Amino acid sequence: MEVWGGGLVDLDAKALAASDSKAKECKNKSCKESYPEYLPCSSLRGYSYKSKRDAFYALGGRDKGVKIQKPRPAHSGPCVGQGEHWNVLSGGGRRGSIASCRCCEDTPSGPKLTIRYKAI
Repeated sequence: MEVWGGGLVDLDAKALAASDSKAKECKNKSCKESYPEYLPCSSLRGYSYKSKRDAFYALGGRDKGVKIQKPRPAHSGPCVGQGEHWNVLSGGGRRGSIASCRCCEDTPSGPKLTIRYKAI
């Protein structure tokens, strides 16, 4: 278990770099054509945060003693196989959790893989 700090990474850098490379090939295509294995970001209800830190802060992460556990693969919800889950603890009890989901967003420059987060 770690207190929030710079050691936790929000994005899987290798996967996103690979998606940027593929995006060059897919400039005039859509997410559905280029990344059919990923959900459209617009279909993810409640996954409104663009960083894990923002979701953590929504759960009171700035309060003294609030900690985040190491991630586990998502085993329920819309992002099984595409996301992760973290418990957020405070004072020995569970304060909430954060879920992430890799998803695809159609942009003017083509489809883009990204990660969205949800505070639960």
